[in-house]
Amino acid sequence: MKRIREEDEVVGYVETIKRLCSIIHVDEKLTFLAADTHISEKLPAIDAFVYATAIQLGGKVLTGDPHFKGKERVVFID
Repeated sequence: MKRIREEDEVVGYVETIKRLCSIIHVDEKLTFLAADTHISEKLPAIDAFVYATAIQLGGKVLTGDPHFKGKERVVFID
């Protein structure tokens, strides 16, 4: 976001995300699931953690990131 937004806008977005989202603990189980996801889904490492978290929690990823396009657990927004 910092590439396309001003610093104060980014801080506001981060505060909104923190208020509306849960922070999860990255443990060994999630780390190994993310590694497997990185390989099987051909996702960059950080994206693999996001996707693995959705798998582990039985949720979905809401994103406009093209790396996730066409993935099963994704609600894609343009």
